[in-house]
Amino acid sequence: MLPPKSRFKTSLIAILISGFTFPFLGQLGHGLLPVPENIFRMTIGTGFITWLSFLMVVSLFMLIFWYKKGEGKRMGITLYDLGLGSRDRPRKFDGPVIFKSALAAFILTGFVYIMTLLASGVFQLDFRFIWPFFKPFTAPRFFQFLVYLPFYAAFFTVNAGARLYGQLAQSEKRNPASTQLSWWAYSVLVMLGGVFIIVLIEYIPFFLGMGPGVDLLFSSLFGGPFMSVMILLIPQFAFFFFLSTWLFRHSGRVWTGSFIVAILASWVLAGGSAMF
Repeated sequence: MLPPKSRFKTSLIAILISGFTFPFLGQLGHGLLPVPENIFRMTIGTGFITWLSFLMVVSLFMLIFWYKKGEGKRMGITLYDLGLGSRDRPRKFDGPVIFKSALAAFILTGFVYIMTLLASGVFQLDFRFIWPFFKPFTAPRFFQFLVYLPFYAAFFTVNAGARLYGQLAQSEKRNPASTQLSWWAYSVLVMLGGVFIIVLIEYIPFFLGMGPGVDLLFSSLFGGPFMSVMILLIPQFAFFFFLSTWLFRHSGRVWTGSFIVAILASWVLAGGSAMF
């Protein structure tokens, strides 16, 4: 949707902001943000949502300005073009569509949850990569899932939804498979490029025997679990973006994909990570 030059500039800004705020905002939310500790109980979860919420707010303000006063207004962009509206009412949010998308997301992920229950109860399988990815909830962990879900839903709807598939929309390729792979690769680049920069900063000095890079550059205050968890963040979110790309391409709207990946992300966090 954006011209190539503007798309490159916008993508580069998004990559740099996401990467260089990750260590600082993660630790801010983890230890310094004054939130009720009896509600936000995931050990690293509050750090994640602090970082993601910051990125969402920045993207939302930039997107609104572009849509109402900037290049988007001059181009005549509608909510339908951003994947937020319907063809019949392109400049309005479609409440029934949003509701149906949320319902479909809960039905589809609910089926996955039932399969997880069966795998855990019958075969004693624990789906994990470092920590359990999909795990049956206890009552406290289900409450944490509900606490963190709105933050993930906001991020995936704005950043990995309207902005990624609307403002930064890619053109169709020669066939559906090429389109899917191309759009997915671009999604991973824009949404995870900044994190990958931090991975290089963190691990190149580490493997050279000098110590963790973030500790060396910014002090050990900004190192720790948020740096080690990047080995999870990149493949996990890369899978989510493949799924959201596929769902957007087949529905033309961001709602179902955003809600599904938000549910999965919140489930991964609340179901398997440490809780105090």
